[in-house]
Amino acid sequence: MNALQKQITCDIREHGPLAFIDFMETALYADDHGYYTSDRSVFGASGDFVTAPELAPPEQISLFAGSLAQHLSRQHPSLCQQTLIEVGAGSGRLAMDLLRSLQQLDCMPERYILIERSRPMQQRQQALLGQAGFLDKVCWQSMPPTQDWSGILIANELLDALPVERFRVYPERIARLGVTLDDQDQLSWTELPAPAELAAQIKAIRTRLDTEHVPDWPMPYTSEICPDLDDLLAALTSSMHSGFVLLIDYGYLQHEYYHPQRHMGTLVSHLAHRGHFDLLARPGEQDLSAFVDFSAVLAAASRCGLQPLGFQTQAEFLLQAGIDELLQPYLDASDTATMLQRNAEFKQLMLPTEMGEKFKVLSLRK
Repeated sequence: MNALQKQITCDIREHGPLAFIDFMETALYADDHGYYTSDRSVFGASGDFVTAPELAPPEQISLFAGSLAQHLSRQHPSLCQQTLIEVGAGSGRLAMDLLRSLQQLDCMPERYILIERSRPMQQRQQALLGQAGFLDKVCWQSMPPTQDWSGILIANELLDALPVERFRVYPERIARLGVTLDDQDQLSWTELPAPAELAAQIKAIRTRLDTEHVPDWPMPYTSEICPDLDDLLAALTSSMHSGFVLLIDYGYLQHEYYHPQRHMGTLVSHLAHRGHFDLLARPGEQDLSAFVDFSAVLAAASRCGLQPLGFQTQAEFLLQAGIDELLQPYLDASDTATMLQRNAEFKQLMLPTEMGEKFKVLSLRK
């Protein structure tokens, strides 16, 4: 039993079962011991999963970041040269590659702000960006700016790490899933009464699905809902005077997210590059994430005064951004190893069976 599990166990003994959303918040973000707040290695080959910018070796600008930079410099050149904010920058690899690529395109932002509340993450990002010579261009904040700003906001694989409510629907009732202790003092699932607001949100979802002729759910039906989207988008964009927002993550629109066939929800754990569903095991030592309900994101964005510009698969977005232009020189190169590596990177970003269709790109403006 690790330190965080001991803490959670003591809390349950003293106060009773935890709602899963509170367990997830603790497992991911508890001070010093959470998955994203400890000093453990999370990203890349030595971690638990690889994000799109990390598919390329450090000495090369990733095709993902290079394509993103081309899109920003071509479609939003004036905004691109003002303030660029990245939220939840992970290893810092996307920031480094974006700055390298934008520098080549002569479209450098006036300032690049990383919103990162994890001190260990900040330190790793500072080390990487320092080696690349960009410390004078980048600043770190634990919270979004409060003063007016204009520019571009990017969040790559941020929304899937937001804590979610997990619920279970029966013919006559709705239960909130929580975490308790079993007879062996191990963490286990339990059902709790659903708060009125949560039950109302689930009923509203089902009503919308009925209007779209989505078949009834099999019973019991288990899924998730993210209650923090409004607060997050408001915090990130309330001080934005004008700008462009790019949200990139794996997810679905609501009729797909809550499809009857997805009756066990979308929550998954990642450990050592393997996905599994033992969600309560080793809190703080494995990733917990849920797919994103992009219909809910669009609704929250509208309430925050953001207007949609586009919603497409990652493959569609990268093609429009010119990823094929970036790949072409390597296809003709005499360096066979580099050519094969770049081609493999391209396939992982673009193929439907890899990241191409699972990941979506939502573009917004203010």
